[in-house]
Amino acid sequence: MKPTAAQQPQVDAKVGDTIAERYELTAQLGSGRGVLFAARDRLEDRDVALKIFDPARTDANALKRYTARLSRVAAVQHPAIVLPRIQVSTTSTPPFVVGELLQGEDFAALCERTRPLPWPRALAIARACAEALAAVHAAVGVPHGGLRPGNVWLAADGQVQVLDLGVAELGPPSMRPRADGSFAEYRAPEQIEGMPAVAASDVYTLGILLFEALTGTHPFTAPSEAALTIKVLMQPAPAATRVPPPVAALLARALARLPKNRIADAATLARELAALIPADTPGAAASPAAGETNAPAASAGPRLSSTALAADAPA
Repeated sequence: MKPTAAQQPQVDAKVGDTIAERYELTAQLGSGRGVLFAARDRLEDRDVALKIFDPARTDANALKRYTARLSRVAAVQHPAIVLPRIQVSTTSTPPFVVGELLQGEDFAALCERTRPLPWPRALAIARACAEALAAVHAAVGVPHGGLRPGNVWLAADGQVQVLDLGVAELGPPSMRPRADGSFAEYRAPEQIEGMPAVAASDVYTLGILLFEALTGTHPFTAPSEAALTIKVLMQPAPAATRVPPPVAALLARALARLPKNRIADAATLARELAALIPADTPGAAASPAAGETNAPAASAGPRLSSTALAADAPA
């Protein structure tokens, strides 16, 4: 099912337009809270990514909070953190931000192409995300609060990158039906109830992404937004199947309904994931910048064997 015109962001810009007398829009890449374009930066003679926000859906106060959050996290230097470092112009008409034009695919596209993901690969991606979020939290004490499959990026060189820090300040995203007409939710229960995101909220969302990657299905879907809200708030997450028991147990703790019952934060989650990833898994090594950004070190505990699982799991 495609989103209706009312659900689509409305921006007064199209391919061929020039924004701020500098950025020529060359292609539309996608939409969500705004519309994302590839653009040519005439000043620096380079290709960039430019996101234009829908002014009708994003009020001035929300944009101020978003800009303040970007300023706060701008000092964080980590290979997995991507920020719109070229230009932030949220007081202009239309409001927009500009960053690096990435090569690769997002987590949603990867899972659509390879579903389910091999569990060692899925855990390595989740660990890289957790290390990045831990670095941000250690540096400035703020969670992401808006993780979704579309803002976890798999670069062409294999680097896992986390996008859209600060986007939670713009409010919850518009709910859109999936291809089968169902609705899915990535926010933690406390966020759905209107509470601000905390460190454990990011753990919950990473748990959702990991569950989806490992099983090929989202743990919470429903035919309507109202039914989905009731399901997330009232029902426990289903148990993940066809994964090693320690992985299933970790997922259950990451997806606990109450923050106090969850894995506490991204740093702890990264350490626990590191202990489960086979050493020969691509991306199993800690980030080379981990020591510089307070990202957690790998656990020295015993590791699981991916080949042993393949022998036990049904085809």
